[in-house]
Formats: sequence, C-alpha cells, structure tokens
Amino acid sequence: MLRRAPPLLAFLVSLALTAASFADDAADAPTVVICGPHDRALVYWMAAVASGRLPREGVTVVHVDAHPDLSLPSGPFARGWRNDANEVLEHTHIASFQLAAVRMGLVDEIVWLRPRWAETFPDGPRTFQMGEVANGELGVDDESDHYVLDEGYAPAPALRDTQPVRFRVLPLEDAAAAG
Repeated sequence: MLRRAPPLLAFLVSLALTAASFADDAADAPTVVICGPHDRALVYWMAAVASGRLPREGVTVVHVDAHPDLSLPSGPFARGWRNDANEVLEHTHIASFQLAAVRMGLVDEIVWLRPRWAETFPDGPRTFQMGEVANGELGVDDESDHYVLDEGYAPAPALRDTQPVRFRVLPLEDAAAAG
C-alpha cells in the first residue's frame, strides 16, 4: 500500500528536486544529507567548505523545523573559522548549531520556515548582535523571551567582538504555497 508523504517531507523533496533540476549535470547537483541529530549538519557544512563545495562565508540557511534552533553555543566561542569539527561540537547542541555557524562566519542569514503553531519569534526579518559577555560566554542583544528566559540576553554595550545575526521567520504554509 502506498502512503502519502507528509506535507513537510513532500515540500523538502520538492525543494531538493527543484534545486537538482537547475544543475547542468550530476556533478553540480546539490548534496542532500539527512542526519538524525540535526546539529550534526554543521559537520557536513564544514566538510563541504573543506572540499570546496560550499563557500566559507555568505551562506543562507533555510531551516525547516518546529523549533528555531537559535540557542547560543556554550562556553567561550570566539569568532572565526575552525577546521576541527570535534572542537565545534564540544560547544554546540541540537539547538545551537546554527548560531555556531554564524559565529564561525559561515552563515550570514538564517531563514526559519515555521509551522503555523510555532510562535517563538514573530514573523518577519530581524537583525541582532551576538558577541562575548564579560565571562567569555556568548550573548545577544535581542530582547525576545527566547533569549531573556534562557539568560542569553545582554544589552549591546555589554557585548564585545560582536557580529550581526540576520534572521527571518516565515510561516511554512506561506513558503510552500509560494512555490
């Protein structure tokens, strides 16, 4: 018996097939990696940079998930590229891998395609600063409950070695309907 794919899966498959259809040949087709703990995607992103399949900067992540996964990496996490994935994984978890990628300079923008019921952040674009606080941990100047309640908020003057985080939230239904 054939079962119909869930809409989200169908959307992802459609997205992957559409991207592959623009490639001139199989060598140019995008690589699709599915990993259980999705923070491990960062390891694949780093490997793609090392092999030249992904630029070291300027990447936009389209994150399709029930959660935004925008928590802060733990411990001191200085700006800049790292070649050792294990070092990066020591500071990241399933909810913080995307901001680790921003801190490394790989990702310039994160677009979260959220399900209708997920309201962690309001729809639309926002930019906030991420940097180190006095104890070396990371903080952001975004006053949303997400950061205030997790104790990741810090006023802008308390942050040093900052960098912008460009973040956009779109309802998944709207993105899927737009094609």
